[in-house]
Amino acid sequence: QRVSDELEDFVESVISKGGDLYSLLTHNTAAQKDAGVLGQPGFLALHAAPTRSAPVRRGLFVLNKLLCDAPPPPPQDASLLLPPQTNGHTTRDRFAAHSQGSCKGCHARIDGIGFTFEHYDGVGSYRALDNGQKVNASGAIVDQRDTALNGAVEGITELAHKLAASGQVSDCVAA
Repeated sequence: QRVSDELEDFVESVISKGGDLYSLLTHNTAAQKDAGVLGQPGFLALHAAPTRSAPVRRGLFVLNKLLCDAPPPPPQDASLLLPPQTNGHTTRDRFAAHSQGSCKGCHARIDGIGFTFEHYDGVGSYRALDNGQKVNASGAIVDQRDTALNGAVEGITELAHKLAASGQVSDCVAA
């Protein structure tokens, strides 16, 4: 079954059972390690690069589509290229390089959410190691109107539960 079909089947099964936004964000299947639509391989693969995870893409999805809090576009002089992959450096290490200078403010918001997805590679497979190092899936939600969202988050299960309980997310998705 195609990954997009799997994601569509998941959403349809939650909705057909009378599921609400909370169920969509937190329900998991027997084959799923983490909760809700955010842990579906189809979602994870769609918001990644073919050969690696993409914390910026995943963080931007949450900010734009679930929190209605899109950051401004990057400065014109910002480099969008990642440093090359080297032994012992994780995706998180590589992305730390772009969160300096004029990019720091937005990337604190984007990457703080995006890093919670780091247990999942570019095709949505669970991983405990990234380039030989233990995955660090800690992150944070910052600067949100719903202040109950703000704070440290560990992994996408905790992220999904915080989002599912938020009025800001309900308002955003309903808009």
